[in-house]
Amino acid sequence: MPADIMTLEEFQNASSHWSQRRKGHKHLIKIDNALSSYHAIAKNKIEQRISSLKQVMDIAREYADAKKLFVWQDTRRKRKINAAEAVYNQAVVKIKYLKEALLAEKRLPAMFGSGNKTPLQKANSAMGRWAATIKQIRGLQQYIGKPDDGRQLHEHYWREAIDPLHTNWKNPNNNQVFREWKKARYEDNSTMLSFYRWLETQSDEDISRLTRNVGLLPTTYLDEEGREQYRLFFQNRLIKYLKSPAEMLPWGSENNSTNFCGKGWAIFVMSPEGKLYAATHNTATGWFHASFLGGKPVKAAGEIYVKNGIPLVITDKSGHYKPQFTNLCDAVREMNRNGIDISQLQIWSRWTDPHNGKIFTGDDGMRASGIWYMAIDAERYINTGNRNYAMIFDFAIKSGSSGKIKTATAQRLNMSDDQQKEYDEYPIMEVANRGKNHFRGCSIDQYCKAPHVFRF
Repeated sequence: MPADIMTLEEFQNASSHWSQRRKGHKHLIKIDNALSSYHAIAKNKIEQRISSLKQVMDIAREYADAKKLFVWQDTRRKRKINAAEAVYNQAVVKIKYLKEALLAEKRLPAMFGSGNKTPLQKANSAMGRWAATIKQIRGLQQYIGKPDDGRQLHEHYWREAIDPLHTNWKNPNNNQVFREWKKARYEDNSTMLSFYRWLETQSDEDISRLTRNVGLLPTTYLDEEGREQYRLFFQNRLIKYLKSPAEMLPWGSENNSTNFCGKGWAIFVMSPEGKLYAATHNTATGWFHASFLGGKPVKAAGEIYVKNGIPLVITDKSGHYKPQFTNLCDAVREMNRNGIDISQLQIWSRWTDPHNGKIFTGDDGMRASGIWYMAIDAERYINTGNRNYAMIFDFAIKSGSSGKIKTATAQRLNMSDDQQKEYDEYPIMEVANRGKNHFRGCSIDQYCKAPHVFRF
């Protein structure tokens, strides 16, 4: 949450000068009094604080504007103007945050504990409960869009999208703050405050303790103008970036990195309209898939590996959107429609049951630790719609900069019993660079006889 506006003491120190007495400056004293009144209001009284902040803002703005009319601006006057403008700017930021927090609680009272009862609990009939449910859904859609718009944020990140500062509440450190409020509200009954009212009452020391001295980490959310610098374009069968208003050059992901596949890869999203955006994945600065479109729905999301404008691999790795195989196929179709060369493109997607779409995990029979993946020939699948025909190989993947891909060839069945229980390991980048034909037919499922982690 943004820091509160400066205290009376801080303002007096910022606006005073040793050569002047404060008693003679009645307009400064008006700001002093307004600050004193504001800080006397209880932190959880958000509506009253907003009203008081508006008064502080108006008085500070009026004072600064009046002082700027003087032709002669000495050091003393500049100090006063700078201090008044600082108060004004702080008030603007705080008012915006508090208003958005109140709006979030109004739209989604059940999520943030607003009121003694949720709208569903207050409803006395089936029709009333239905109406309350629809209202909640519509409130949520104000932040994450509608299902018809594309792939929505996963539910674990809804609070992040709703939060005025887009605090990443799924982050273990941040989440401890939310859990502390839930415990106080619903288990200990030590507070009846809604989440944002409770959060305002917490000191910097409280937040530091709960987040292990890290502080609340936000996720960057871009607007339409901000995302344009990450936009990629489809031109002459290649993926390109805009070097200048008059020049486009082939783009490659070699200067990017991701937390999953590592160096040389970029995270990407494709908007519902088919616009492609890509950048480096950076958890320290809050740069995730949700950053590009500001948490709104996407056509597809994941990781991408591109060399000289030619896409070689796309994956489904996005915690924020958790895309399905069909979403990646939609992205490939969009590239194909725009003339992009997809002849070398692989789709790396979590292995799913072709009958029910269930994603296989380590508990479903994997022969190696990691995540079970299938590599699909994008061109074959787009042209035929037959996943079995388009399958290149299956593998387990261990993520990270030193990540490995684990698979096996048919030759392993001719080896000793002990060797048949092993598998071949390759660096992720090596597999991506060798192309789809080198590993075609490999299978950790068929050609490795290591015991299953769990038999289903």
